[in-house]
Amino acid sequence: MIHVYVPAELHRRLEQFQADRGWSNAELVLGAIERTHDALVIPTYAEREGNGLFSRSYRPRVAPSTNIVPVGVRLLQSDIDQIDELVSASTTSSRSAYIVAALQALLAVPIPQEETRDQRPRDPSPRP
Repeated sequence: MIHVYVPAELHRRLEQFQADRGWSNAELVLGAIERTHDALVIPTYAEREGNGLFSRSYRPRVAPSTNIVPVGVRLLQSDIDQIDELVSASTTSSRSAYIVAALQALLAVPIPQEETRDQRPRDPSPRP
């Protein structure tokens, strides 16, 4: 399981999106990445401080802000590995930041209504 730290306002919008389509957290995250990874624009953040060997200074962890919602997502290890490759190839600072960017981009793209779980094709044959 991975945790994604989502801004509260985005989380509210995603909950409605999921309710409308019947998607799980995993379907939401993977669907967002699949639909947006080619055109995903992620802001560049300066990760290096000075000329040091390592990417940034480490400070004690602080409690998350109340406007951030942690969302647990159960994924296969192969899916996590694929996400990590995308993160490494991007300018983002973390897996969570990459996923949040993909989720924000997903909400900006119209998704056909037929992609809801409840409207998947059904077997037309009569049941005894």
